[in-house]
Amino acid sequence: MAATAQQVIAGLYAAFFNRAPDAEGLSYWQGQATGGNDLSVFNTLAAGFASHPKFTDIYSGMSDQQFVEAIYVNALGYEGDSSGIEYWTGFVSATSRSEMVASFVHSALNVDLNDSQFDSLSASEREAGQNRQDTLTNKADVGIYFAETLGSGSNITNPDDLDNDTAYQRSIDALADIDNLASSVNSGFVLIDEIFESIASSGGFPVDDPTTTDSTTTDSTTTDTTTNDSTVSSASLASLLVAADEAETAVDEYVGSDTALLAELQTTADSALQAVVDTGAIITDFFSGSYTATAGQDIFIADNASVATITNFGLEGADGVFVGNSYTLYEGIFDESGFNLFLEEVSGNTVISLEPYTETQSTDIQITLTGVPLADLTFDNGLISLV
Repeated sequence: MAATAQQVIAGLYAAFFNRAPDAEGLSYWQGQATGGNDLSVFNTLAAGFASHPKFTDIYSGMSDQQFVEAIYVNALGYEGDSSGIEYWTGFVSATSRSEMVASFVHSALNVDLNDSQFDSLSASEREAGQNRQDTLTNKADVGIYFAETLGSGSNITNPDDLDNDTAYQRSIDALADIDNLASSVNSGFVLIDEIFESIASSGGFPVDDPTTTDSTTTDSTTTDTTTNDSTVSSASLASLLVAADEAETAVDEYVGSDTALLAELQTTADSALQAVVDTGAIITDFFSGSYTATAGQDIFIADNASVATITNFGLEGADGVFVGNSYTLYEGIFDESGFNLFLEEVSGNTVISLEPYTETQSTDIQITLTGVPLADLTFDNGLISLV
């Protein structure tokens, strides 16, 4: 599934500086990313990242190969294989360090390892590649959650002395333990929530009114930033839902006799679910029937045999329908290896259809969002939400 521009930007922060973005910087770079998910857009952004003095401080004494090795560790959490390092070192020599990082991050987040070009990979090679992609995706999602949850509390206030800037150090801490596992994402969210509470309890910003305007220096410019209300972003909420879904699946599918391990899996699942609950979103496990969205942030979780209608979707809250990240949005090619998601507008309503490949799956789900045009919706990481 293609990454969002926001995820690629957060991925650039991780790859360049091994940290989460601050709210002001993330907002600024999103404003510059006007060309969608095109690599040329991120080449331009990466050049801006590379113009920051911190880039020079970290990398000026490194050879091109050492630079590539550092980017591997920052972005993917491992030192890289010899052929990959050789390729990207040559790429740096032919282009620039900033373009190498842009291409590296854009490719790592967007590559489809199930594409036919990777048919020659062994099962272990494919798994390793997926783990690396998941690591960077997780770092990007946790980075976004850091910026959006802390808001102005994530912004750098001492740009001339980053080593002693509290927000900067917190942005590094936020990604320090993130890997390919969903449980690491949940742990990252918990850490960020704890930081939020510590800032709030010390009077750092108002809990009930997080709309705080501040003018501070970002990685490239000085801008005014206003954080949004306390509603969790769709990207962050989707990551939490996926983590909870995967943790619960791990419990359900465990067939061993190790009771301690099963208890650990259940604890992880409970914590992941609690992280979803703590967002304040209204979670509804829905089956066949009619449902009405409330004034809050409603998340409807599709049952395996749902034929349902939802009214007032998105009229008052940042609502969503979570179907799980095993589904692939149908774009002309039927995916025979997993569930297929179809979105269609019918008489001003959007009809969501989840149809399996008939030889291996048997569940059909259909959900109608009344009065919601198809153009108003997006699908990412298993969550259908408003654009």
